[in-house]
Amino acid sequence: PNCTGTLVGMMKSLLTVILVGALVVPAEAQFKLQRTFESKHDGSIRALAFSPDGKLLASANWAPTPDIKLWDVVKGEELATLKGHSENINSVAFSPDGKTLVSAAEDETIRLWDIATRMERVLLKEDDAYFAAAAYSPDGKTLASVTLEGVTKLRDAATGREQATLKWERSDRIYSLVFSPDGKTLAAGKLNLTIVLWDVATRTERATLRGHHDKIRCVAFSPDGKSLASASWDSTV
Repeated sequence: PNCTGTLVGMMKSLLTVILVGALVVPAEAQFKLQRTFESKHDGSIRALAFSPDGKLLASANWAPTPDIKLWDVVKGEELATLKGHSENINSVAFSPDGKTLVSAAEDETIRLWDIATRMERVLLKEDDAYFAAAAYSPDGKTLASVTLEGVTKLRDAATGREQATLKWERSDRIYSLVFSPDGKTLAAGKLNLTIVLWDVATRTERATLRGHHDKIRCVAFSPDGKSLASASWDSTV
């Protein structure tokens, strides 16, 4: 599954996905099965995100019928299905205030969903943009998006209006994108086996991290921002 965001901090559960339409949440300490969320996703579950208060879980799937489901974490009940995407949904993320969910998909769209009304609030469409991920800054003011081709943009989180396009020194496919907890750094896991750290204020590359031997699928900061974890198709973390 796709995983972008911060390493488990406030969350009290470790969440895994079985790609047959079931979400499993084992207890963190004993790793015993706590609850199974039997979904009706028609396709592999590709992305997951907890709301900031931990009460909601969003899950998204790939084609043939991509959609997003919202779950009550305590009761294990499906609350709503958000429909609109027509191709694979690669990423979902809650805004820091928990009021909005962003989804990024290969149908050339990013969508902002109002959690209270369960309705689409903003639709962003760009021709030939097959979106791989979207991430909120910790203050909730900026939304970063990236296409599978590596086109990375910073946007106004409320309107989706483009603020800047980040120019990578080497263009390549990017699968994951995440802000550091202080919002000063943006990390991207790339197809060329590297992780690039981007200075958000100056909009310049700060560093390139190497070590993996296959595509990097997931990057995540620790809550204090001092560590960055990466997961790759080379079977290493």
